[in-house]
Amino acid sequence: MIWDDFWLANPGDGPNPNDEKMFMKNAVDKIKHFRNHPSIALYCGRNEGNPPETLNKALREQTSLLDGTRLYIPHSAAGTVSGFGPYSVQNPKHYFKIRTHRKLHSEMGMPNIPSIESMKKMLPEDKYWPVNDVWGLHDFCIHSAQGASGFMNAVNRYGKASDLQDFCKKAQMVNMENHKAMFESFAGAQSNGILMWMSQSAWPSTVWQTYDYYLEQTAGYYGCKKALEPLHILWDSQLDKIKVANNTRQGYKNLVAEVRIYNMDGALISRDSVRLDSGPDTVTDCMSIVYSKELSPVHFIKLELKDGNKIIADNFYWRGSEYQEYSDLSNMLPADLQCSLYREKSGGKIFLTADIKNAGKNIALMTHLKVLRGRSKERVLPVYYSDNYFSLLPGETKQVILEFNAKDLQGENPVLGIEGWNIDYMEIVGF
Repeated sequence: MIWDDFWLANPGDGPNPNDEKMFMKNAVDKIKHFRNHPSIALYCGRNEGNPPETLNKALREQTSLLDGTRLYIPHSAAGTVSGFGPYSVQNPKHYFKIRTHRKLHSEMGMPNIPSIESMKKMLPEDKYWPVNDVWGLHDFCIHSAQGASGFMNAVNRYGKASDLQDFCKKAQMVNMENHKAMFESFAGAQSNGILMWMSQSAWPSTVWQTYDYYLEQTAGYYGCKKALEPLHILWDSQLDKIKVANNTRQGYKNLVAEVRIYNMDGALISRDSVRLDSGPDTVTDCMSIVYSKELSPVHFIKLELKDGNKIIADNFYWRGSEYQEYSDLSNMLPADLQCSLYREKSGGKIFLTADIKNAGKNIALMTHLKVLRGRSKERVLPVYYSDNYFSLLPGETKQVILEFNAKDLQGENPVLGIEGWNIDYMEIVGF
């Protein structure tokens, strides 16, 4: 669906038109040109401000006269809707705290650091580390809407970053936790939605994107994807409540919501469940979380929503006994993953089915898959994953479907790389 702005910039960024007649002639042409497209959701007069009243009146009249099927709003961030960010990283509790209304929120975003491979591609080698002005050319700016200093603070809660590799690894944790919370806060408040600033950058960037300039998705992308499930179970960290958000037109009876909490060594510490009904377009409070005194300084919350014996939604979080203090995660023991692969080719595309099992006793945190060309070890891009940057409990399995164009292998054989927070890098070949 398309939010269709006219051509009036934020009043602080651009002047009002000198020739309103010419402006309206163009506006009429635009409305006539696009009005039959089903994807148009609404017309908006101005970005982060109101049009001059004469133009506002004319735009309202013409959108009604020439279309009449879409809403016209004068201001992209006030009145019928809300907006104005924030554009820097917050924290999960903050996102839930500020969602006190059901208005559609027109812009919100945060830095979203790409993978180590993309960062090395955009930066000269002598500018990898520490953070420097060249990073600023790629939008990692300290004193601006991006708030890079706040993002650095969030990264360092996992232990101070020592080099680019360490920074990128910890940044994916920040990407995942906060992008997921950003969207879950709207789901949990039964809001009318959020527009993300932005989905993709037109320049190799470190901010405001879900996939990078080279077409690789970040952990933030998968945080958004998880939060936007039509039927979703979530943890409201501000209220310490488990909720079920049903954004479908289907009702469900006699579901079971379960919460399990694990210590950092993978030991199950507590387990609770409740039965509930979930109506269409509703948010249902399930239960409050009670934390055991036996928890390690960092621990994990696993949620499952079941219909009979079938798991229809799940979720996974890490939590610090001291809020957002995650440095103990560096002491996690390595996880032991097993993977089997099935390869199929159809219509110029290659489909890989990866069955991944956590065969050890330790939780596999932020499991990341990537497809490489076997000889050059260059990334295959883009690749579409049914899921990525996921975590597996001991004994848990997950099937991931991967899709990419055969031509992007450039005549080489594919290799599947697997890595993660506490997963030693491994490659699956010969499939």
